[in-house]
Amino acid sequence: MTKKRRRQKLKAALRAEGKTRAGANATINAPYEENKPSVNAESEHNGTNGFTQAAHDDDQPHQGEPQQFDVAAQAIEDGTPQLQVKVSDEDEVMLPPECRHYTAHDRFDGDMPFAVRKYWEQRYRIFSKYDEGIMMTDDAWFGITPEPVAVKIAAHLADSTPATTTTLIDAFCGAGGNTIAFALSGRWAKILAIERDPAVLACAMHNAAIYGVKDKIVWIEGDCFRILGNLLKRSGEVEDGEGAGDGDGDGVGTDGKGTAIFGSPPWGGPGYRDEEVFDLEGMQPYGLSTLWDAFRGEGRSVSLYLPRTSDLRQLAHLVGDQGSVDVVHYCVDGASKAICAYFGEDVQENG
Repeated sequence: MTKKRRRQKLKAALRAEGKTRAGANATINAPYEENKPSVNAESEHNGTNGFTQAAHDDDQPHQGEPQQFDVAAQAIEDGTPQLQVKVSDEDEVMLPPECRHYTAHDRFDGDMPFAVRKYWEQRYRIFSKYDEGIMMTDDAWFGITPEPVAVKIAAHLADSTPATTTTLIDAFCGAGGNTIAFALSGRWAKILAIERDPAVLACAMHNAAIYGVKDKIVWIEGDCFRILGNLLKRSGEVEDGEGAGDGDGDGVGTDGKGTAIFGSPPWGGPGYRDEEVFDLEGMQPYGLSTLWDAFRGEGRSVSLYLPRTSDLRQLAHLVGDQGSVDVVHYCVDGASKAICAYFGEDVQENG
């Protein structure tokens, strides 16, 4: 797909949501249940020319550092390795103690950490099915993508990616917000979700089961950079086989070409809010160059979910004079949350 065609498809997707001109807001109503707060997600599109830096307040820091918890690999029926925590007789994910479902009692009379409370107050923005038993670790609250935004990103990625691209890798799946939206879209033949914190991964699997998509996703625990190095073989055919659950990604069965990679990396805490223009090389623990070197490749689409104040010049530099990147700005109820940068398969290395 040429860069012109990719951009046309992304703009068409935005217009279909209600946009009448570039830069206008498009609103989508989240499928929230009756008597739950109504939440809207908005998006604003920019190309590499005429970027504007976002300046809205946003009190959503990103993913914290993971902890360790023992998990095991178990093959699913079709022979594709799938990482699973222990399952009960009802075939439900047995969750480690770090996974919690906080209630109003925990908020006012229990042990809910103070730092989590403001995120819990927005729980229906994060997961519309929260009351059905959504589980989160304390750190996972800081990095989850709100459901209306995740649904919109899933639609934009599906519409702007060539039909021949059928495998999607979520490199930092967290508690499952984006991964679940990708699976619900029905666009992808294979979805791989990578998470280095086993407790957070267990939450993601549990949450995906609530939305009815757990078995549509291959779950992998480990460091995404090492796993991607094994998954995205530069040559030869990779067959399904053993090894998906051992933290290295061997044998999951994908080629680098015809693959879309979505990354919602840790941002290094809320410090980005203090910067009028945020230096993407300052993200912790992974700067922009580290992410780009690991994700880019011939015939591969890359999308990055980044702070709203990101330096867009750094994104443009990645693609050089001959490439292009489309940036969509996402808001919830008029408040800026983040941007997503969509790099097409035509992007080549700059410099």
